[in-house]
Amino acid sequence: MIQFKHLAPIVLLFFTHCMVDESAKSDNGLHEKAPTSVSEPIEPSECQKYDRDLYYHWNSQFNSIHGCSNTREHVLNNSNVNGVSDNCNILLGSWYDPYSDSVFTDASELDIDHIVPLAEIHQSGGWDMSSDTKEDIANLMKNLIPVSASVNRSKGAKDPSEWLPPNQDYHTTYI
Repeated sequence: MIQFKHLAPIVLLFFTHCMVDESAKSDNGLHEKAPTSVSEPIEPSECQKYDRDLYYHWNSQFNSIHGCSNTREHVLNNSNVNGVSDNCNILLGSWYDPYSDSVFTDASELDIDHIVPLAEIHQSGGWDMSSDTKEDIANLMKNLIPVSASVNRSKGAKDPSEWLPPNQDYHTTYI
């Protein structure tokens, strides 16, 4: 079972919230390299605005070594509780969603949730990552979980201070 607390290194790695070491600024005042210390905040307008398309996810090339067509298929295959698959081609399946405490047998009813939302990663320093690193983060298996589409959409890009799963028994695990 994926636990949010296992993702702490991911969150801490990017926990800069647009803070930058003065030596990292270019002539135009924008951040050019990863901060080495938290010193002076840059104005939010100087941080690159979040755009989900900057985080290329459900990458087919990224997971080709696993035999899956894309990341979504890989997550579904790995989370398939009582299913049958042929080299990641899911023929029959059953997925447990800890957010809603429900079991699903139709993968089309599931979304793949970024437990730490991409928007949160972006706002916490991901805005300054290379395109390749953003792609790696967006497809990181430890940060992906199949959940009810409706529950995932109610979460959106909210962090745990704004949203917790409806299944109260999962709150401690989630945070």
